[in-house]
Amino acid sequence: MKIVPKKDQIIGTPVEITLTDSGIVMPDQMGMKASIFVLIEAVGPDVKDYKVGDVIMPYKTNQIFLRGGYHKLIFKEEDILAGVEDLPLDRLSVGGKPLKPAGDGKFSLPG
Repeated sequence: MKIVPKKDQIIGTPVEITLTDSGIVMPDQMGMKASIFVLIEAVGPDVKDYKVGDVIMPYKTNQIFLRGGYHKLIFKEEDILAGVEDLPLDRLSVGGKPLKPAGDGKFSLPG
């Protein structure tokens, strides 16, 4: 299934930091993962500054829940606080699985 955003909408997946710099696994806070980063999976035609594979920090998002417990985040380009660069790949995951390098410093979802 492919979800195609309209206008200035962006669709992404929450990305968790799983390890500290020294390699310690970070525990969940009260059973919740602290996901402040989002891996962009699709962008609408009016999005100018971000591309698929960018990792960003959004200000606010709406969640879309899909079958199987998987969920996506949808938000407008204006709701992005910052783009994130130079994140160590071995410290990031989606659903406990590490991200994969996708070239040009971008990431892709685990298979």
